[in-house]
Amino acid sequence: MTNKINNTIKENRERASISQQGLARELGLKSNNRISRWENGLAHPGTVNLIKIAKKLNVKPEDLYPDY
Repeated sequence: MTNKINNTIKENRERASISQQGLARELGLKSNNRISRWENGLAHPGTVNLIKIAKKLNVKPEDLYPDY
């Protein structure tokens, strides 16, 4: 049984009208697989990508992971 990591990446990404593929491109990723894993709580981004995501979505990094 895997514990999912609660996050608001998907909600904030959709609010910003950015696709998973578009966000992946902005982060320099080859595909949206990592974005999907982060949004589904199966993994979490490293510090650098977390800061890039927050900046792109115009939120604070801590807003993406409210439980931590």
